[in-house]
Amino acid sequence: MEWATGIDLFGGTATIEDGNGESKLLDLARLHDCGLPQMDAEQHTIRIRLDEGYSTNGIPDDIGGLLSIPLELWRKHSLYKWTIKGRGYLVPALALMRAFFGPSRHLLAEMFRPQALERICYLDFDSTPPALCLAIHRVQPVETRARQAVDQRLSWMLAYPSAHQMAGSIHRFGLQGRLDITLPKATAYVEVTGMSLGTSFFVTRCRLMSLAPQETPIIGVPATARFVMQKFRGHGCDVVRHGNGSTKLTDAEWEHIFKLPSGGRTLLASPASRARLDLILEKLAEETAWKNVANGAVSIDMVIALHRALMKDGALEKILLFIEESRGSTATKVADEDSNLSV
Repeated sequence: MEWATGIDLFGGTATIEDGNGESKLLDLARLHDCGLPQMDAEQHTIRIRLDEGYSTNGIPDDIGGLLSIPLELWRKHSLYKWTIKGRGYLVPALALMRAFFGPSRHLLAEMFRPQALERICYLDFDSTPPALCLAIHRVQPVETRARQAVDQRLSWMLAYPSAHQMAGSIHRFGLQGRLDITLPKATAYVEVTGMSLGTSFFVTRCRLMSLAPQETPIIGVPATARFVMQKFRGHGCDVVRHGNGSTKLTDAEWEHIFKLPSGGRTLLASPASRARLDLILEKLAEETAWKNVANGAVSIDMVIALHRALMKDGALEKILLFIEESRGSTATKVADEDSNLSV
């Protein structure tokens, strides 16, 4: 039952306790798969407001007894708690680090270094749209899918204040010999794995499935660089609504969306495409199942097929970004926002 209990930034190591009174030093590059107990009896998917979690100084007796780690060592590794439907989810700081700086085998060790975010990536404003570039070779993932996950997380940290502060917090806490992290202002779906202990659930693995920032982006960062709503696994996202709460497209919005470049125009060529797209927006905004947005006048199978095609083509990301801009989250609004909300 290993537990990471401290950090030595100057030595580049973490102290690992095994619960039997023995400890060892581990290179920080190994923290992506070491330093937490392996208790994977249950798995849940939960929706949490990240900054509503709080650090707990008290370690539940059943967890402390299970791992046999002295209390003074527990205090060097923060444990965060979220209460969902009366149940407490206890998440070690290291599990959160792996989720935010993932794939963690590429990024986590780098985040313990000073000015880590500025060292490993930057936005290239000479390209249109601005491109995220990795500055050092050794954090570049090989797999395309891994690179997309890295880009998403790093773009979020470059564009939003609390996420940027979170990136720097790893090093600041490390200087104190602690494993800890500041929590960003965002809502996330996370898949947690661990073990039930009484009324609590002790998390040993945490996987970020989707994320929606809940703060104003840093001034000067273009909307194209701020867009981090691409989903890992089809959960909802924050579709910006009209003032009356509707997500339906106006005539002006539809005219603009139909003319968007790339394959989106081809995918939306059918006369029924607008109604299908309205249902897609409703589904994403309500974070609900497809069956709950079924409409007798529209084939839900065709709606799902359009959603998949727009996702694959990259057109859905452009559509959602345009909606964010036109409905007031950034700069320009489209003319007839409050009128003609017909299907």
